Amino acid sequence: MDETVQREYARVRERVWDADEGDDDEVALALLTPLERALYVTRELEEELADGGWYLVFANEDDRKIPYAVEAYEFLGLPEYARHFREVLDSGFGDESSEDESDRVDREYAALSGAEAARARAVASGRLKGELA
Repeated sequence: MDETVQREYARVRERVWDADEGDDDEVALALLTPLERALYVTRELEEELADGGWYLVFANEDDRKIPYAVEAYEFLGLPEYARHFREVLDSGFGDESSEDESDRVDREYAALSGAEAARARAVASGRLKGELA
């Protein structure tokens, strides 16, 4: 895990938590720059996926972040991630999906790579452009 990305993610996460109204990230996400939003949403969902796969994302109602993730992965130049997240959202997958379906989408996600490196490049570039505080 890139140390600079981790530090920026922690800073952005604190901003989201401080601005979060109830349990609705949308207000807080609207206050972030596109780079901050990409950093926060992609890392949040990836951590959830690592903990329990797509089933956990839907069980914890974090599926409402998926449209933001599609936008974020496109912003980071990761179209294969964006496509996967869009397909999961469009497929009707949810916490009631079969175990076989859950295993399939988890395997497809696990085959993806490059997100941390893309975040590191974006953070480095964003710092140069002033997109991060």
